[in-house]
Amino acid sequence: MSSLFGAGRTNVNKAPISNTAECTTDGNSEPQKPALSLEQEIEVLAQHVGGIASGMTIEIDLRELLDLLERKRRKADSYYQLKKHLKEDYGVELIITSRTSKKEEENDKND
Repeated sequence: MSSLFGAGRTNVNKAPISNTAECTTDGNSEPQKPALSLEQEIEVLAQHVGGIASGMTIEIDLRELLDLLERKRRKADSYYQLKKHLKEDYGVELIITSRTSKKEEENDKND
């Protein structure tokens, strides 16, 4: 009975459990670029297109934009915040083209 309620219990040293995940890198993977703020992304984009001005429209291919401003999710809608910020604060419209959007436009023209 005493063994059930803790009498005669021995102390077992357990290693503390860590809640932080260890960061392992695969030998084949490239090191990730640090995430940029929206203002830094706009600076990079402005340098790429030669400057930005209110009322201008920037049309850029998704692949090209991914090379400039990397995203984990490789879709045009992952740049929503950048597009919104450019439109509201700078008056610049960002149009991102991709193979998918080009196919959709061609299908619309054929209908």
